[in-house]
Amino acid sequence: MDANTYYCLFIADKEAFENGIGAYVGWVDVMSDDVQGDIDKVLADSPTEGEKEWFIILHHGFGPLDLSTYQSIEPLRDIIAFIEEYPEIGQLLLKQFDMDLEKAKKAAIDHDHNLIIFDNPNDD
Repeated sequence: MDANTYYCLFIADKEAFENGIGAYVGWVDVMSDDVQGDIDKVLADSPTEGEKEWFIILHHGFGPLDLSTYQSIEPLRDIIAFIEEYPEIGQLLLKQFDMDLEKAKKAAIDHDHNLIIFDNPNDD
């Protein structure tokens, strides 16, 4: 991984957020050795009872990718590994193939890059 690239998620306690019971949000480094512990720390002060469900509000390091609000961590680590392996085209291939990692890998390996459709920077 590039030492200057951080893959982070800004997460929130779903129940607290939906019920307006405070923010209970924070940044979590996806590549942390104890990412679940980091998530638990963000959610620790939340007043909601029982198992805490979290969701992604923002992300950093994933470029133009549309991460699912309820994306799990392990697939994100696989996505990061792919982006790191193909830094010039990884994010674009994932975007082209709607986050289907296997299709993006196949396109990268087969050098089938002509399928990439670039976003128009003038589109808002």
